[in-house]
Amino acid sequence: MEKTLKDFYKDMQAWINGNCVDSRFSRSAGLCYNLRNWRKTSYIQELRGEQKAAFVAAGLDGTYPFNDGEDNNYQREKLYGSIYRNQARLDWIKQHAKD
Repeated sequence: MEKTLKDFYKDMQAWINGNCVDSRFSRSAGLCYNLRNWRKTSYIQELRGEQKAAFVAAGLDGTYPFNDGEDNNYQREKLYGSIYRNQARLDWIKQHAKD
């Protein structure tokens, strides 16, 4: 059975609930990068397209959805290790992990 974007968010939420300690995902990367590494499959581009479309449909930037479309804000989060302390990102994951 092929994994869905919801499966990704459920796995990501479980990782966050576990304090981001295991290596399933990268603490220094956002959702797009983690999605690409989550499942190396032939349909990953479809999942990435679905993810980006969901960001845009929600009125968010398709590239930096939780940083007001600003690369500098995202890079700052990476520098300070705060990517998974961004409440907007955490809320998105939690909402999209729900059944």
